[in-house]
Amino acid sequence: MAGGIYVQSGASITLNNGTINLGCNDAIIAGSLNLGAGAILNTRDFNISGGSVSAGSGQVQFAGDWGNGGSFTPGTSQVTMQDGCSKTTTAVTGDTDFYAFTATSDTAKTLQFAAGSTQLFSDSLTLQGVIGNLLLIRSSIPGSQAFFYLDPNATQNIFTVDVRDNNASGGQWVAIGDATDFDSVDSGNNINWFLGGLEFAPVPTLSSWALILLTMTMMTFVFRHRRRLHHSGEGIQ
Repeated sequence: MAGGIYVQSGASITLNNGTINLGCNDAIIAGSLNLGAGAILNTRDFNISGGSVSAGSGQVQFAGDWGNGGSFTPGTSQVTMQDGCSKTTTAVTGDTDFYAFTATSDTAKTLQFAAGSTQLFSDSLTLQGVIGNLLLIRSSIPGSQAFFYLDPNATQNIFTVDVRDNNASGGQWVAIGDATDFDSVDSGNNINWFLGGLEFAPVPTLSSWALILLTMTMMTFVFRHRRRLHHSGEGIQ
């Protein structure tokens, strides 16, 4: 079907195993939506406007904005952001607990999270652009961080992204390693991303003569300690 979907306040829709293809139209949930094992595909904006979504084991696929002004129960669902619908920026607002979240782009799309908001990923997080057209991860307010929490048991697939103003502290480190290892760019003000914020203290080294002196000192200490133990043992009858 091509057309938007609007679940009014007090109304309820259950998909079970059904699929709705919105053809780049919007889904607005002011009532109750139960996905079951169903899917809502090719959505432009997905907006939970005071309503509730029980995602079950279903799928939501969107290219525009994600707004959570109600409640989203993730179950074991898959939420996917993709290119399309003439949208070059996806804005994510509200705090959402995702089970599996995927965002991919071949067009240098911007994935913008509301400053101060927190997104939780309990099973998996995939963020991926392409070389030459990195997926841009941004906050809605430059200089103010948005927050990620990647569960310690979750899997991650992070490549070809450009990240700025994101704080992933408290959960699993995201893409630990140098940004270039992931064909990515660390644009600053990130925590628990790449190697940002990691400082390694230099390990002091000793010269050969210092090592010999240290070894002799330790041997002398051990020898004297053993002699004391030996003599104290002789005095015990």
